[in-house]
Amino acid sequence: MIELSEIRHEAGVTQAEMAARLSTTQGSVSQLERRGDVLLSTLSEYLTALGAQARITVTIGERTFEHVLTAERLAPPRSCGMWPKRSPRCPTVGTPPTPSGCWPTSSTPADGR
Repeated sequence: MIELSEIRHEAGVTQAEMAARLSTTQGSVSQLERRGDVLLSTLSEYLTALGAQARITVTIGERTFEHVLTAERLAPPRSCGMWPKRSPRCPTVGTPPTPSGCWPTSSTPADGR
């Protein structure tokens, strides 16, 4: 579980300051920080408001996928030509891109196998 309040404290930001950054109330920030489960989009917004950079790395077998949670974005493989379009499949890697910018970071043959 991610302790959002600890991250905020480390950044030197109060709940009131965080509320202002998120255009919400201090009480809403307090509730968010006590939740056991938050959406990735909520986590992204929270961390971006702190000025943090965050990524999730998932490894399945020998393939690694990286998802950027905060304002910076990873570009897809250059030969894909699909960014930022929403296409059903990326011909370079053979996997569906997501609207949030999740692209495989491992090398995969152009035919997707």
